[in-house]
Amino acid sequence: MEETGGILKKIKITALSVLLGLIISTVVISITAAVAANVDMPHSLFSAFSTIALTLGCVGAGFMSGAINRSRGIINGLIAGGATYILLFAISFAVIGEIGLVAIFKLIICLVSGIIGGILGVNKR
Repeated sequence: MEETGGILKKIKITALSVLLGLIISTVVISITAAVAANVDMPHSLFSAFSTIALTLGCVGAGFMSGAINRSRGIINGLIAGGATYILLFAISFAVIGEIGLVAIFKLIICLVSGIIGGILGVNKR
């Protein structure tokens, strides 16, 4: 029974971490949209800003997961970044309906930035 409680706790931590990552990404995208509405920005920058928002969100998710668990930052960050990617991928696929090569690039970004956040979270003072 104790093993089930531990797994449920890890799922809750991961869910909260993903929620934080989505909030961070949303805030960054909102700031970008506000700037774009008031400044003449080339459309090519929108993709870069969405990637930055995704990266910051996954770092935040990994950081929270690593900070709460206080161990195994690489694994916890990988899980948080991966879970964030899966959720965003599902939403994107439901809206757009197709998968491109950019999805693989963003998966790598989510996993690596989640790992970085997890390591930072475990080592925070």
